[in-house]
Amino acid sequence: MKTMMRKIRAAKIWRERVKIAQDKLPGTSFDPFFERAQIAKDAETKCRPIARQCHEHLGVWLAEIILNREIQVLHDMANALAMLKRHKPKRNYELEVLFLRNGLFYPGWEKNWGKDSSGKLLPGRTPISQKARVTNAMRDIKESLARLDPDFNEDMWEKRRRKIQRYAKEFKIPLDAKAGRPPKKLRQYSRKKA
Repeated sequence: MKTMMRKIRAAKIWRERVKIAQDKLPGTSFDPFFERAQIAKDAETKCRPIARQCHEHLGVWLAEIILNREIQVLHDMANALAMLKRHKPKRNYELEVLFLRNGLFYPGWEKNWGKDSSGKLLPGRTPISQKARVTNAMRDIKESLARLDPDFNEDMWEKRRRKIQRYAKEFKIPLDAKAGRPPKKLRQYSRKKA
């Protein structure tokens, strides 16, 4: 967990942080190549051009290594493959959800939502009301966590909530301090009772 937190702190963008929290790869220098090989395998039946592009990229890289007679790179890749084979992912769902929600809804996103580069509202978009809550609310994080984590348990929510708050404080991610749903008059799409 300490190495994961160190890597997350060193990550520059939220997508890198999400990838580290998912812990799919062991963290070697060859991870991008392993990832590209996995994409090629997954895309073989669905999208042949992407699979072909990945195979070409890997082939060019391997040909350069062979032509330059870089034996040590091949030995390092063999060691990295052994690490990949032994790697057991320990996904941190709390961090993943926190970084996903913060990355998708970064501070200030509501100012540019539905607008083109000139600042005009795009057709079919409605502006966000000034009173709408635009920070990450715990209820939204809980819903995302329930969708993402197959072992989500309501009994463990309180413990996970505290962990999420601790992570948010550490990574300076703003959370909504108000509990519950916003009042009906502040909801953007509230229905009138008949």
